[in-house]
Amino acid sequence: MARQPAHRRSSVFILTNKDLTPEEQRFLRANAESLLLKQQPWQEALIKRLSRVFPWLLRKECDARILVVEDNIINRELLC
Repeated sequence: MARQPAHRRSSVFILTNKDLTPEEQRFLRANAESLLLKQQPWQEALIKRLSRVFPWLLRKECDARILVVEDNIINRELLC
């Protein structure tokens, strides 16, 4: 994404259930705004990190759109 001019300013937050190797974790932490592991409590940490990067998200008048990519069909339904 960083190579494409239209996406250079996009913030990437990764939330995964995969058991990442130390090498994978280093790569993802270096290339993403945030890496959260689902094996740990992650909901509150995600909200805090999103609000730190996008403080306007918590305002009532906010009409922002966020792209969420989820590969687990059960979790997709929880997002709606």
